[in-house]
Amino acid sequence: MEIVYKRRFVKELVKLPGKVQSGVKDVFDKLKKADSLEASGVDYKLMEGQKKGRAIIGFV
Repeated sequence: MEIVYKRRFVKELVKLPGKVQSGVKDVFDKLKKADSLEASGVDYKLMEGQKKGRAIIGFV
């Protein structure tokens, strides 16, 4: 699966504690290896206000 994120996300991520950064990396690694979001084994929640064809996802 392809993961796209904004430069601003990376800038904010480096400000967070190492434990959080490690958790984000683990989630991204699982998503990259998976064929789909559902098959990734990651808990997620679709957020309201999303545009058609574009998912806004919050990870639990």
